[in-house]
Amino acid sequence: MSRYLVALHPPIAMMLALGAAALLDRVRPLFVTILSVLMSLAALAAIHANLVRTVAQPSWYGTGRAIATIRRNCPTTRIHVDASGNRLVMATPPSENRDVFPFAYRIVADHFGFPIADPRDRTMPRDCPTLFWTEHVAGQPDTARELAMRLRTAGFPIGRARLQRIGYGRMLVTWPTR
Repeated sequence: MSRYLVALHPPIAMMLALGAAALLDRVRPLFVTILSVLMSLAALAAIHANLVRTVAQPSWYGTGRAIATIRRNCPTTRIHVDASGNRLVMATPPSENRDVFPFAYRIVADHFGFPIADPRDRTMPRDCPTLFWTEHVAGQPDTARELAMRLRTAGFPIGRARLQRIGYGRMLVTWPTR
């Protein structure tokens, strides 16, 4: 929800800047210099704290890195995007959400150099796992059994499956029935 409040930052910053300018117009030049240096230091400290907090947050790259490692160790690994976990967000306004998710999956896959399987493909390699990747699923309590059952219904010959959660993402690591 906070992403929708980002538009409030510029007007608030403008009000603060106008207030600071009015204050600095009323004080001596020495205090203007001291206050300007203090405000600049406070701004730099806030930028640094925000950078540290942002970098520490889970991102799609955690899951992307794990998928790339599995694929590097077992080159016939097939990666499918399982967008079922994104349906709620994609259905909410703004309508651009429906376009952002597929684009984001492609960007991360391209960054880490692994291909995403065709959504109609139901084949699973026997020598390497098939991964079902979903991002932005924080708070969704799905289990490996539930996810595998839904994918079996969709036509995937899943035998065993293990669910791995990384940040706000997850991947269902599966092997075909024997």
